[in-house]
Amino acid sequence: MWVLASLVEGKKFGEVVVPPPGMARLGEYGMMHVADSSGNNQVALVKRVRPDDVAGLCEGLIDLARGAEACEGDDRVAGEDVRTMSVRYAANGDRLRPFKESVLEMVSTEMEDFPFEPRTCLEYLRAIQSVSESCHSQHLAWVAQSKVPEGSRAVYEDETLATILDTAITYDALNVANLASFELLVRRRQLIAAAHSHNASAPSYEGADYYLGNKYRQGGSIVVSSLTDHVSKKLQADSAILKERRKAAEAKAGLRGAPKAKAGAPAAS
Repeated sequence: MWVLASLVEGKKFGEVVVPPPGMARLGEYGMMHVADSSGNNQVALVKRVRPDDVAGLCEGLIDLARGAEACEGDDRVAGEDVRTMSVRYAANGDRLRPFKESVLEMVSTEMEDFPFEPRTCLEYLRAIQSVSESCHSQHLAWVAQSKVPEGSRAVYEDETLATILDTAITYDALNVANLASFELLVRRRQLIAAAHSHNASAPSYEGADYYLGNKYRQGGSIVVSSLTDHVSKKLQADSAILKERRKAAEAKAGLRGAPKAKAGAPAAS
């Protein structure tokens, strides 16, 4: 059968076409007019293939498109988008990517302007796939093992975040390791886990600003991070000075309070 073997707006590689009589042809290839999404006829390349060979033809054409380069123009490369992965389908035809395989395929691409450092998303997902079949499965295990009180808001929040992660990977085919929005999402999950790690009934969200990379405080107040760092270092220095002063004072007080030995009396051992 004859199938489409070139790019036409609104059409897909491998779509079956019906060549007109007398079509220009060279071997298994031909040239014919194909209507695009606007109804305009475009000259398109078509190929004669066996039905079983259509999938291989389509995959080859997609690979060629990804590696395509142009000799002129501002946008000369059609390389892969580091934010996405290829879409896959289950045996029943449903759109589905296996979670564990997808995480192992992910690559974290260096970006100079990435807004959150350090980047933890890929390492976090690899840890999940090593112990669970999905983020939701890991969530259920966490709830059972951490003994978070039933009805806790954290349980519902973490479940929602886990479901978002699973959907983004298995259905949307997103390489979440290169998405700043998902870096923030997994940091929130890590914050929830850390907050409940010492006392599941009385979680502590101390350090939340550092987990989520917040530059400004809640309540409308604004504190620039460089000033926060400066003040923190000064406070640490002051604390160290006070600690040394306190130790020196305690040492002097100990010397003043020590009993003096009487003349001729043996020194205390």
